[in-house]
Amino acid sequence: MPFKMVCALWVSPDFSNVMAGHGLPPRVDHSQVDFSALCSFFEDLFPYGPPVSIQVPNDTIDQVTVHLREVKGGAPTLRCEDFGKALLAQATRQPDPIVDVRHAWEGLHELVNRRQAPPPVALPFVVTAEDFEDAMTWRTSARSSLGLPPIDVPYAVGNPKGVEHVGALTKDAREKLAAIFGSSFEGPAVLDEMYSDPHPEYACG
Repeated sequence: MPFKMVCALWVSPDFSNVMAGHGLPPRVDHSQVDFSALCSFFEDLFPYGPPVSIQVPNDTIDQVTVHLREVKGGAPTLRCEDFGKALLAQATRQPDPIVDVRHAWEGLHELVNRRQAPPPVALPFVVTAEDFEDAMTWRTSARSSLGLPPIDVPYAVGNPKGVEHVGALTKDAREKLAAIFGSSFEGPAVLDEMYSDPHPEYACG
């Protein structure tokens, strides 16, 4: 049975020019973003593992929403599961590569004007695999695209600090994101699962 999960690529906008006083904080007009190019970006970034289909929402999550969640604490959490849950519901109804989430996400953003939004810190996307096992295999394989080992091994030899989650985008990947959003990004990146179809009962044992 097909299995859907909502992942998020967490990225770091580059504000070095702003911090140095060389420009104003960048803004993104989401009505002008080429979301088809973003879908292709993810397909190119994660070429390994079982075949999957990828959908992207016509919106992103910026640092204002994430920062205020950090300040307030509690629920909804920093992982933005509520965005992921809403995206999964819309993706289930909309089979196209670009999923319209504007109405579904409207009440979740701190800054509702998506034509003057800060650059994204989270880029959610939907992965549909043939079944649960393929989805988990794909997620494991995707780690290598960020320069990470296939699995987290706490306190492994050569990794005394424990689990490593933070990967890195290549220069080519950062340039592609900059072209899509009109704003620069730094190297660090994290791939996280925001929400998914229910896991099979046998997978919980």
